[in-house]
Amino acid sequence: MVSMTPGKRRRLQRCATPDGKLVILAIDHRNNLRRALNPQDPAAVSDAALTAFKQEVVAALGETASAVLLDPEYGAEPCITGGALSGSTGLIVALERTGYTGDPAARESGLVEGWDPQRAERLGAE
Repeated sequence: MVSMTPGKRRRLQRCATPDGKLVILAIDHRNNLRRALNPQDPAAVSDAALTAFKQEVVAALGETASAVLLDPEYGAEPCITGGALSGSTGLIVALERTGYTGDPAARESGLVEGWDPQRAERLGAE
């Protein structure tokens, strides 16, 4: 059996259904979402439009999930402050930046500048 701290157990419980299942709405996408929203011209999707789309999706579907996975740039804070994310729904914040570097067979990712687990926790992330 894997040992975990009471805090980690509690954070996992807040992201799970009452019977312990993880039902997570993942909407942490950034550049891929821009391409999905406007395949002909992804750059035409403004930051404000990306944020508004995430807020609409979270408001519509967030209550059906035990947790929502959001990015720190366009999703997490606006969905909290705008009321799209219910206080009873867990929050997971993706800290990796969008895009990859390195060999395509061994892609490398980095962290969003200025973000770490402690900052995500201060925002309210589990």
